[in-house]
Amino acid sequence: MRISGQRSVPCIPIKSYVKKSNSFILKSVKSLAEITDREIEDKIRKAVIRDTWLSTFEIDVKVTDKIAYLDGNVNTYFEKAQADRLASSVRGVREVINNLAVR
Repeated sequence: MRISGQRSVPCIPIKSYVKKSNSFILKSVKSLAEITDREIEDKIRKAVIRDTWLSTFEIDVKVTDKIAYLDGNVNTYFEKAQADRLASSVRGVREVINNLAVR
């Protein structure tokens, strides 16, 4: 449905491709076993920094054996839950141990 004055933009699924000579091939995606704890840690930290609710808090993130540990302080239980959701949404995380204190 198009509302007057709006432009329609086609929605095209985006895939990652690599050019190999004159043809394109689909770039391989890392398996869960290939994702390192360090990569998971970095992705969680970046997600916390980007999040408007959590970017002002110092949240310590450590990942061991694909288990994410969150430590630090937040102001509300919502922010604690938000940090948990962000960490658990990162690919490769098996479990989140949320030790954030609500102050």
